[in-house]
Amino acid sequence: MIRFSKKGFSLLGVIFAIGIITIGLISILGLINYIILVGRLSQDRFVASNLAQEGIEIVRGIRDTNWISGGANWKNGLADGEYEVQYNETSLSALWVGSGRKLKIDTNGFYNYSSGIDSKFTRKVEIKWDEDSGATNDNIDVISTVTWDMPGFSGTSVIVQDRLYNWW
Repeated sequence: MIRFSKKGFSLLGVIFAIGIITIGLISILGLINYIILVGRLSQDRFVASNLAQEGIEIVRGIRDTNWISGGANWKNGLADGEYEVQYNETSLSALWVGSGRKLKIDTNGFYNYSSGIDSKFTRKVEIKWDEDSGATNDNIDVISTVTWDMPGFSGTSVIVQDRLYNWW
């Protein structure tokens, strides 16, 4: 008589093993996708933070230029309002106001509104005269907001705020 010994895997065991391996691979791919997404968000947040800080620095530069040129009216050209600012402008009056245009990135890696390809970022700089400072009116609030769109995240933005004083 011939005896058969069971020296292999059953079909049910093979299907079960393939299922476990498939679930493991899908989980790993999902984790990799999440890591890439978080990395992209982190990179965008880094760029946006620097663009927002640059907006504050541009307004600070205008204030400093006013001081250097005499200091009598340190807020010259810094009226209440919302502005689009770029690194190579020295006055807010020469800039486009309130349109919410996307910043462009040029071939040198600089963000501006005039040349290059559209980036995902928009920047708005808001200037508010501090009404609580009384008759001296010696400070302004500057709020720089950079927003961008990212799939899976709504309303991604970075806000930087500073108060500029008349130190003259």
